[in-house]
Amino acid sequence: MNKSGQLFVFLLDGQRYAVPLTSVSRVIRAIMVSRLPGAPEIVEGVINVHGEVIPVINIRKRFGLPEREMDIDDQIIIAHTPKLKIAFIADSVEGVIEGSDQAVSPMENIFPHVEYVEGVITFDGKMVFIHDLEKDLKFNEEELLSSKVNG
Repeated sequence: MNKSGQLFVFLLDGQRYAVPLTSVSRVIRAIMVSRLPGAPEIVEGVINVHGEVIPVINIRKRFGLPEREMDIDDQIIIAHTPKLKIAFIADSVEGVIEGSDQAVSPMENIFPHVEYVEGVITFDGKMVFIHDLEKDLKFNEEELLSSKVNG
């Protein structure tokens, strides 16, 4: 987890998830997502934000959640990995919470083979799963996506 301990919390199907606040660029209201031919299965499509084309990742698929159509009340979180700016759709956002490295239970201590979850923190009596954006795109997906969006 990042050293500041600040996490940006969002909801998917009533469950809280978070990403390090330092990874989040901004949050926008739901807008139309254009399909991207030949993109990896995890990619919902692309959006245009002030002239910048950003791939939209379907993290519901990563977490095995039921698929659903985007709702007008959904939020799009624009974030970045070390190599690529991405967006993903959340049912809603809760904001920023303060956590510390000591309060996070690393996933390898709970269940070592869970992908895309860095750890778990309890906040206000509820569990928050910390999403690992760096692992969200597999190497071949990231390379293919980068060439599709930038090329």
